[in-house]
Amino acid sequence: MIRSIKEQGYSLGRKRVYRLMGKMGIAAIYPTPRVQQASPGDQGLS
Repeated sequence: MIRSIKEQGYSLGRKRVYRLMGKMGIAAIYPTPRVQQASPGDQGLS
């Protein structure tokens, strides 16, 4: 988002962009960690 704004010729800081995104209800989409999820056919360690 910040890169896109700078390409358009505006000079905004990262904190201002995040504040405005929050005000508009926009949130970043990023992958969540998938720590220790069992596979469908997994029987465990025993």
